[in-house]
Amino acid sequence: EQLVEAVLSMLESTSGAAASLAFIGNTLKEYSHIPQARIFLGKSVVSSNLEAQYVLGYVHLLELNREYTEALRECSKFCSKNSAFSISLNNFSVSCAQVGSIIDAALNKSSAQSNNYGSPLYRVETIQDDKDVRLCKVSVKKSEEWETLGLETIPKPIKKSFNDEEIQTLAIWFTAVKLLFLLGKLHSLPPLVALLEPIRIQQNLHLTLVRNEHAYYTLVSQLLPYFDDINSFKQKSANSFNGKLVYSFGDSHALSLAWKNVVSSNGEEMQIRPVLATGVKAWHLRKDSQFFPKYAFHEGAKSIPSASTVIFIFCEIDCREALAKAVEEAKYGSIEEGIKVVVDIYVDTLVELVQKKKFSAYVHPVLPVLDVTRPIVLTFNKALRFKVEQQASLTWLDIDILSADKKQVLSQYQLDGTHVNPTYFELLKDQIVLTEK
Repeated sequence: EQLVEAVLSMLESTSGAAASLAFIGNTLKEYSHIPQARIFLGKSVVSSNLEAQYVLGYVHLLELNREYTEALRECSKFCSKNSAFSISLNNFSVSCAQVGSIIDAALNKSSAQSNNYGSPLYRVETIQDDKDVRLCKVSVKKSEEWETLGLETIPKPIKKSFNDEEIQTLAIWFTAVKLLFLLGKLHSLPPLVALLEPIRIQQNLHLTLVRNEHAYYTLVSQLLPYFDDINSFKQKSANSFNGKLVYSFGDSHALSLAWKNVVSSNGEEMQIRPVLATGVKAWHLRKDSQFFPKYAFHEGAKSIPSASTVIFIFCEIDCREALAKAVEEAKYGSIEEGIKVVVDIYVDTLVELVQKKKFSAYVHPVLPVLDVTRPIVLTFNKALRFKVEQQASLTWLDIDILSADKKQVLSQYQLDGTHVNPTYFELLKDQIVLTEK
């Protein structure tokens, strides 16, 4: 603590302090020194006078620490400070003031959302063209008519060269969408998505520095049409459900199940709550790792009440990014050898966690959505299932989303080419025995 104060006292009065503070904060974050990183990244925001890149870094740190409401407040502060700043494209202009008004309404700061958008009854649908471009189309009911908010159809491509400030601001806005979803403030999402779709569609943002923020934004926006009653979004908040809870704990694939109300085979209603641990590989969970995704995993586990029913959905990133590369770099002699190491780390971690927290634990297979990694995924799942079925404390979820020839995902489960849509839960809901939590 004294060292932190000494470093802060040296830096805060120097020119370029924000960059130095952020550098130290991000270095501390890399090694999971999160409380100290929080201090430095928070100070970088103040020193920069809420410059976008520093706000974004601090918001992600708060997200890692599961401080979602505080992170959303930082997004609100940024929008308030930069209220006149706007981004224009496709004959639409979106300002920080507009985005901030929706965030503030979600935080119960104002009634701006209802004032701007009238009736709170929304309809959300996905429109897709022959080039696989997807638009999340939002309509609002006014009197007896449906009125489109934002784009009506997919526009002709207009490539925009975003400057650094615009890119960082987009990342903050996209992250606000993710945070609202994680907090269960789903009724705020349709008007916000309607604002953002015109300025992000067909812009190849997946090739930019904000690809991760954009990926979560597009995932959330494409999940919205799968909620049967858009108007019920405002009821899907943390304390408004009286049935049994199931926690979907994992990387981005955990969100496909989030906030769904499902009736089990014995007639009990259950709601699935998301517990997101962004970027976690099973490899990160090894004993000697200090990398911050391990911190995210254990903080997520802490947030789930003891004796809860938990679905663990991890290891897709291991299959997509790590295993083939590790073999190429001669860290393992074969894919199978690497898989065994990763599976052992993952299952051993789960067994230890379940013993500690008395979870009713279900292990979800890695979803074989991507064509390029499907062979690795199927091999991985075979090894993972074998290991899980040897553990009395873990239950394997038997799910098959592939065609008979195993060459593609069945059309009824497809979403965005990377994730599956929520209807696939029908394949596993009857395999889950609810606990009292």
